[in-house]
Amino acid sequence: MYQIVYIEHIVRLTDSYLPVLSTPETTEVIYGVDNIINKTVKALSEVRSCVIGCWDRAGQSMVVTTRPVWKATNELAKRGISLKYITDIGVDNISFCKMMVENGVQLRHLPGNHKQFRYN
Repeated sequence: MYQIVYIEHIVRLTDSYLPVLSTPETTEVIYGVDNIINKTVKALSEVRSCVIGCWDRAGQSMVVTTRPVWKATNELAKRGISLKYITDIGVDNISFCKMMVENGVQLRHLPGNHKQFRYN
């Protein structure tokens, strides 16, 4: 059985995209599926303008099949929040990609992508 570890890298930025010295960067490691889902939903609920990210081929299926995360993603799209992801689109994940695009997520194909990140 695999242990899922979600690492959240929080960086506070000013309007000019320079780090704010009074709020230092923090890294938090979260263990346990429920804790990871809760933290993801909470982070998504706090988004104010856009989400930009990069996924490997499994990213879309994790979002679409994890009901609370999928609900939070759809709520962002309904609020007019821009959702943009770069991913490796293939036969194994095309149905998930279609579902995401139909719900307001912008996807771009990058063959062979194995990186994951998200910026809010």
